[in-house]
Amino acid sequence: WANEIILMTSGTTGDAKLVIYDGKAICAQVLTTRGILKQSKSITHNRKLQIKLLALLPFYHIFGLSAVFLWFTFFGRTLVFPTALDADAIRFACKRGEVTHFFAIPAVWSMAVKGLLAEAKKQGKEEKLRKGVKISNKLQNISPKFGLFVAKKLLFKDVRDKIFGTSVSFCISGGGFLTDEAVEILNGIGYSMHVGYGMTETGITAVELSDKPKVRNLNTVGLPLDAIEYKITDDGVLCVKGDLLHKAIITEDGIKERDPEEFFVTEDSCKVLNCGRWSLQGRQDDIIIREN
Repeated sequence: WANEIILMTSGTTGDAKLVIYDGKAICAQVLTTRGILKQSKSITHNRKLQIKLLALLPFYHIFGLSAVFLWFTFFGRTLVFPTALDADAIRFACKRGEVTHFFAIPAVWSMAVKGLLAEAKKQGKEEKLRKGVKISNKLQNISPKFGLFVAKKLLFKDVRDKIFGTSVSFCISGGGFLTDEAVEILNGIGYSMHVGYGMTETGITAVELSDKPKVRNLNTVGLPLDAIEYKITDDGVLCVKGDLLHKAIITEDGIKERDPEEFFVTEDSCKVLNCGRWSLQGRQDDIIIREN
């Protein structure tokens, strides 16, 4: 066990599994950030180099372990821990800790957008909010830095203060389906929403890194990270290969070693858009039918 980390699947499918990673794969998780840094300065830089990441995701979940713990402790950045998981505690942690980076599952973002729209509708300002979001996204497309400044400091400063605070500037959603509407609104109000993709069995394999909302609003996961290979089967299922994937899986039937030369079949339906970016359509083995 000295060279292994064991993770349990998140429970989105009916079969419980324990996933084994060895030291080489864990190192590979960190090394994939090399390509991220080349494409996106905003993920590891801000004006004062005081990145503070909200530690909302548990470190026994692949998203929390890889993207929060491994990546950002390797970069020597600050982690801010909320005292509880309710909305008020999360909002307080973001404001008090001056959180700049916020990674979470889609449910967190969906609830935030749903609450924002409900409050805007209650005040008779929903149409004004949606128009402001479209103007903000267009401005960010023309000039990403200036447009983001306008969204954060002028158009939506008060709105941001009521959601997760004004300091949050880089967000990643992963672990499930996020609606196009949520992505568009979060980008419009200046939270810079980036959709990523990974599994307990694969680690983090992709994240959209464009600085323009018109690309992020496509709701794709961007391109595969360094040293990751993607392919799609004839029936539309995404397959992944790379050093950062699991070593073996434990089920009630025993231990199954992964062949590093073979692609891992994710069971996720996927397609490549005309722009070359990868779009996840849903899981083929879902036991719960949702809007995707």
